[in-house]
Amino acid sequence: MPIYDYRCEKCEELWEESLPMSKMNSPTKKACPHCEKSGCVVKHVGGFPGVATDQTLTADKKSGGQWSELMSRMTNVVGRDYKSQPRQSLRENRNSLEGLNYYK
Repeated sequence: MPIYDYRCEKCEELWEESLPMSKMNSPTKKACPHCEKSGCVVKHVGGFPGVATDQTLTADKKSGGQWSELMSRMTNVVGRDYKSQPRQSLRENRNSLEGLNYYK
């Protein structure tokens, strides 16, 4: 169930309630649970919950530097213009990339 934020316009108290979507407006019709005055409860729009993420995470950081090594080896073996090469030569070049275990 979603969590909704509510605020009393009289006492300025904030609180949250976990309600089904069909009842999200029901607290606005009731009295404030803190000051018990009616007609002053409104839905409060605050910030959105944050998700903790590492903004500095890169492919190299996750793989311990192997990502750059893999990309460098692929570029050296396949070449920058890989679409112009025949499919057979791409298969042959794949063997030279073996030994680099990117997925540990």
